[in-house]
Amino acid sequence: MNLIEQFKAFLKAQGLEDTIIENIVKGMPGAKIYLSAEEKIDERYNKLKRAEELLDEQLKPLTARSKTLRKDNGSNEALQGEVIKYKNDLAALQDKYDKDVVKVEKKQQIIDALKKEELPTQICWLRLSTGRHRT
Repeated sequence: MNLIEQFKAFLKAQGLEDTIIENIVKGMPGAKIYLSAEEKIDERYNKLKRAEELLDEQLKPLTARSKTLRKDNGSNEALQGEVIKYKNDLAALQDKYDKDVVKVEKKQQIIDALKKEELPTQICWLRLSTGRHRT
């Protein structure tokens, strides 16, 4: 037997007629009166409702912080991407610089050697800078 049937039986045992019992049962939802097999369900419901509201209040700042962190993390990822790009660019520039230094040092060694031999440095420099060599 469900709760409504038990309630009807209870009302009948109290001496109410069937038409009155049916009117009472039909009017309960409109009056927001509900049956429950649990004791003090309204008190427990209200306690749980307050606990839920308290948790919602505690959750609001955490949710806002989470959104901020997600937004910041997105920009951090972009910044990290830029940092990696700059590191790669710096490594490429350092490599080019090292190669250029080696070239300049080699040219300077050649010029120094030619000076020892007392050859005209301008002609040798012209040949080194244009890449033309006599064979």
